[in-house]
Amino acid sequence: MPVCNTARAEIVETDHRRQTGVDVDQMNAHRAFVREKVAAVLGVVLDGHPAVTDQTWSLAGDLLDHSDHVIAGITAHATAERRRSEQDTTERLAARAVRASERTEEWRTVEAAKRIAAKVRSQPGVTRNTLRGDLRRWRTEFEDGVAHAIAKGWITTRTQPGQGTEKHTLHPGAARP
Repeated sequence: MPVCNTARAEIVETDHRRQTGVDVDQMNAHRAFVREKVAAVLGVVLDGHPAVTDQTWSLAGDLLDHSDHVIAGITAHATAERRRSEQDTTERLAARAVRASERTEEWRTVEAAKRIAAKVRSQPGVTRNTLRGDLRRWRTEFEDGVAHAIAKGWITTRTQPGQGTEKHTLHPGAARP
């Protein structure tokens, strides 16, 4: 098959650069040979026989450049889709973690309230300070637990005169946990 001098020189030059490591682009390592095949097919279409002329070599270069442009567009779109999908997944997992944390916090508040109610039933008239000391393990949830137990009717609070300040005591409520 006849090959024009322009194509022959470019094929030899790109092959030499690839072999010497000057131009090592794995995606385009055989681009010159692919361009030669495309040019030969264009020779068949245009002239009726496989031949690489300056005209078919130039057209084959234009086709490969357009192909590169299409591939770059598809790659960019795929990358954007992957990023969007990763962002969606990250947001979904973060929301799940927040819900799990909230549920854990709610559970700990209810458990603290149950323990507070049990302690108040066993020691009616106990003060908050005494109860807080007895339930040190639940100190971070203590105030929320007391509020929850009062809201559920598991305990009640009473105010009594004290020495200088009023004394707040906790008593069993009508409901049970």
